[in-house]
Amino acid sequence: MKKPLILTLGALLGIAVVAVAFLPSLRGHQQKDLDDYGSAPSFKLTERAGYLVDSERLKGEVWVAGFVFTRCAGQCPMISSQMERLQKKLHAQPRFQLISITVDADYDTPQRLATYAKKWEADPKRWWFLTGDAKEIHDLIEKGFHLSAGTPAPGGDLIHTAKLVLVDPNGEIRGYYDGLDSNSVDELARDARQLLREAKG
Repeated sequence: MKKPLILTLGALLGIAVVAVAFLPSLRGHQQKDLDDYGSAPSFKLTERAGYLVDSERLKGEVWVAGFVFTRCAGQCPMISSQMERLQKKLHAQPRFQLISITVDADYDTPQRLATYAKKWEADPKRWWFLTGDAKEIHDLIEKGFHLSAGTPAPGGDLIHTAKLVLVDPNGEIRGYYDGLDSNSVDELARDARQLLREAKG
């Protein structure tokens, strides 16, 4: 009478071990409750190719905004490197867009941005580099995205935000991520994929 019980317990134990082994992958498919930080600001800026970009073009897309400038020798190359990683991670997603906005608009002409974009092999259709009126961009970043637009440092460099901003297809800001931290950017990629799945559903 005891043998069937022992076999049953052994089978249950085996099932439990298998279930535990699959828990990490199951967690990876769970939906995350993303915060909503309000509407992203509207803008009209000039892309590196010389044409005007209206934020209305981003309706229905998941997009990420980052802030750099071409003569930055500090954190900007690291931010752009992380944006390049995002471009590779999400290259197969047709409704995903990357945007780099300069915080040094008086210097960063479309031509300079074009040269800078080549360093990062930025796909001109999927990763825009934008410039425009310096004051408008300053207000866009500080009042629209609620981030630091850059203040001059003693050495002449600009101290500005390293945050990346995730925006959903409805134009709502859904997250801020550390553009200098690979783990944070990996989280951004996962959250972007979730928003893309939700948009399809």
